[in-house]
Amino acid sequence: MNNIETVTKIFSKTILSTMKNFSIIASLIFIGLTINAYACEGCIAHFGYEPTVEVATLWMNGTVQRLSDRRHDARANSVFVVESNVFVAGFEQNEQGNQVATLWKNGIAQRLSNGRHNATALSVFVYIDDIFVAGIEENEQGNQVATLWRNGVAQRLSDGRHSAGAISVFVSEENVFVVGREANAQGNHVATLWKNGVAQRLSDGRHNTGAISVFVFEGNVYAAGFEQDEQRNQVATLWRNGVVQHLSNGRHDPLASAGSVFVSEGNVFVAGIEQNERRRNVAMLWKNGNAQHLTGGNSHAMANSVFVSGGNVFVAGMEANWGGDQVATIWRNGNDQRLSDEWRNRRIRSPGIISEEAASVFVSEKGDVYVVGFGLCLLQD
Repeated sequence: MNNIETVTKIFSKTILSTMKNFSIIASLIFIGLTINAYACEGCIAHFGYEPTVEVATLWMNGTVQRLSDRRHDARANSVFVVESNVFVAGFEQNEQGNQVATLWKNGIAQRLSNGRHNATALSVFVYIDDIFVAGIEENEQGNQVATLWRNGVAQRLSDGRHSAGAISVFVSEENVFVVGREANAQGNHVATLWKNGVAQRLSDGRHNTGAISVFVFEGNVYAAGFEQDEQRNQVATLWRNGVVQHLSNGRHDPLASAGSVFVSEGNVFVAGIEQNERRRNVAMLWKNGNAQHLTGGNSHAMANSVFVSGGNVFVAGMEANWGGDQVATIWRNGNDQRLSDEWRNRRIRSPGIISEEAASVFVSEKGDVYVVGFGLCLLQD
């Protein structure tokens, strides 16, 4: 449902001030850059160090729709579909250069924050007639505040004294579950689960941890994220009702993170990344703790979101091409489909999006596959 130079950067203050250096998982809030070749007015192909703009993007069954106008940076981080209504959470930069938390319904934008301070919407969930959005908003002191919007009304989950973020939201039997992180007095980020606004710490706070995705199945609460070990290696982690399970060992893969969790028929699917011995990030899928490599490890890749429908497992993310540009990718049962046509834009100065990443995937009851993310577009001279 929901870049990693280091996933922990997602939880630093730069998530808002320099978001364009990352790409969120998410629904993920995994964060990075990617590639594509759809025609893009006002853009030019990749050539040197040109100024760029990020474009919030939606794909339906592979057909692309740009949600933002290419005048200011924007990202789509999460998608949820109810009947024929498509809800997308993300952000769009305003004229003052601040990021504004944004919810698109069927392509129409609604501002969730006032634009005076940076904010971003990271996850959307629709329950009956209520729309829940989890995200981050800076306060007057410049601290990040974990925020939940319900039908556009903001609720602060943290008190604003320490940096915090709400990364993923899930509603079950009228209970609202949100996961993210909150810094403690020592400055370490602590993976946190809020149930109906009440916080539960998932780690002891001695090392940095973060919860990035939440899913509830048959009363069991699953949270996916990462935890640093004693050697400061980052370990892909799954919590079930607060009990920790490490998906990577931290010794052979010093950088790993779980970015999305989905439970179907009692099987637990987790998407994320693992770094191999060549320091390449490998897109990963764990099923009941058993690892599957979605990419070969020759180039950087990320698995940002997982969704299971009709026995099929869909994973959204990105994989770098031969030129190092990132290509929005969806894997269905392990088979990859490039959402980006990166070859079309390798011609110098031809118009087009030059990089894309898929952040979130959702499959509707009709079987339509919705993917959101962003494209990187170089500005015209």
